Amino acid sequence: MSKGISIVVIYIMFVAMACVLSVVGAYFIKSLFFRKLRERKINKVLRFMGPHFALHMSEFYIDDAPELGLDINKMMSAPYALEAFARCYGEYALKHGYTEKARAFAAKYVEYAALLKCRTVRNKYRTSFILRMLAEYRINTAEANSLAFRNLSSKSLYARESALAVIGNAGDPRLVARALNEVSGGPHYYSEKLLVDFLDAFAGAKSDLSKALLEGFDSFGIEAKRIVAVYFANCKDGSASVRGLMLSCAGSLDMELAIRAIRYFGWVTDPAAAGPIIKGLDHEYWEIRAVSARVCKYGYGGPEALEAVGRRIYDQNWHVSVNSAYALTEMADCEKIYGVVEGPNRQAAEILLYVMLAKGMIVYGQYDSLNSQYELQDS
Repeated sequence: MSKGISIVVIYIMFVAMACVLSVVGAYFIKSLFFRKLRERKINKVLRFMGPHFALHMSEFYIDDAPELGLDINKMMSAPYALEAFARCYGEYALKHGYTEKARAFAAKYVEYAALLKCRTVRNKYRTSFILRMLAEYRINTAEANSLAFRNLSSKSLYARESALAVIGNAGDPRLVARALNEVSGGPHYYSEKLLVDFLDAFAGAKSDLSKALLEGFDSFGIEAKRIVAVYFANCKDGSASVRGLMLSCAGSLDMELAIRAIRYFGWVTDPAAAGPIIKGLDHEYWEIRAVSARVCKYGYGGPEALEAVGRRIYDQNWHVSVNSAYALTEMADCEKIYGVVEGPNRQAAEILLYVMLAKGMIVYGQYDSLNSQYELQDS
């Protein structure tokens, strides 16, 4: 009896599995069919749109050829026109970059209403998709910018990132400065890397962006100020106004801002920064002592700095001692370096030997031999 029941159960499970596999197979076949059908329709539109797009971008402005404008208006109302246009635009951008002419072309023919009706993606992702398209076409209109700023506070991470892309690609530095101040320290999380990348990827002139950031700096929150300090270091902006701002930030009461400002002077050398950097070597926070020691080797190797770095190699904090060791190997002569190696402080000596090995100043055999020699002396 039990054997018969087992056979029936196995049979039912087999039939159920076969049904599930049939449904899954039918779903994939249907998806493949509709994907191919969609691709054929896009290619059909592309065959007409491609030549018109290329002709406009190479020879004529729309104002000079009204009939061309009429043709493109008709095409943009066709199904799958947005996808076809995106491919034309993308291919052009790969070959020629994002020219002002291409941006004006997209702003004229890619209608916001058409994007809202687009059914390429599901409803929950549509806002993010629209923003991504606006960013891709680098459209700088009041309507596009308004949508982007509204979505800086969206619950969707994708929508917030896409909104930043729209604002950055619009090429208006005032909008970028405003957006940075709104999102940093706001209720929604934006990582520092995302915001630094947002500034680094700005589509307009970097000098204009630097000017806008400098003008708005005093009104920024502390998080935005930290981002700006990192941006100036990344783009190595050595203008007098930026150097002056970073000098004042190096003495900031906010430790994170001070660290970023001191790091800036590792990329942009300014003799006026020697004072704050040397002062930072004796700071109460070990993080500032460590970064000051690291930056000291980049053109700040005067006698006072050398003496301060030599003192900090004996710091009780490992990070400060290691950074001081790296700086000392760049700044000091062999006599001073071996004075530390042969000195009574074995922690400092071992750290310095390790740094010398890491930089290739000594080989492992010498490192091992010197370590063993001083260990025997200590015992």
